Amino acid sequence: MIRVGDDPPEIVAHASIVDWPLDDSTAGDWSSAVLELTMASCRDLLARSALGRHQVDWVMPVGSGARTPGLEAALDRGLGIAVAMLDEPELAVVRGAALWLPRSGPRTVMARPSLDRIVPLAFTIPGGSAQLLRWLVEPGQAYEVGAAVARVRLGSGAVWDLTARTGGTVDEVLVDGGRPISSGVWLALVRPR
Repeated sequence: MIRVGDDPPEIVAHASIVDWPLDDSTAGDWSSAVLELTMASCRDLLARSALGRHQVDWVMPVGSGARTPGLEAALDRGLGIAVAMLDEPELAVVRGAALWLPRSGPRTVMARPSLDRIVPLAFTIPGGSAQLLRWLVEPGQAYEVGAAVARVRLGSGAVWDLTARTGGTVDEVLVDGGRPISSGVWLALVRPR
């Protein structure tokens, strides 16, 4: 159910029929079952949307089920709402989406700006990789130029400290202690001073 006229159009409610009748039914039984399911779905949609029939301008059957014999008359009689039939109802949803998408506005979300500058903390590890043993500073804790911020164990077994080139405050730790690391990997986000 779509409210048209506002810019952009608004989807008010939606429904679909999941359990269509089996194909091994006779043509008359199948058609009758499709009409019953369609009418039940339309009535349910109207009830859930809390709209009266007088608030709906027209019904437009779409999809391959729109060609079911007797559908137009059943909808007109059963709902009391004008029915708009299309030449190619199978393509209505695809064509509508193609026309609507450019008018629906941008579908992007811009990153929120940071009040403070945040930069990644990364190191060149001797030998290219190591195991991060533990952090020596916690999130929210300030550190000075040259301070050891983390301790690592190289592949050779040697323990090294990772030191800060500039002073700052740890904003967020990205790699926990006990994890393998390699050169250039962002280990934390910091706010430099």
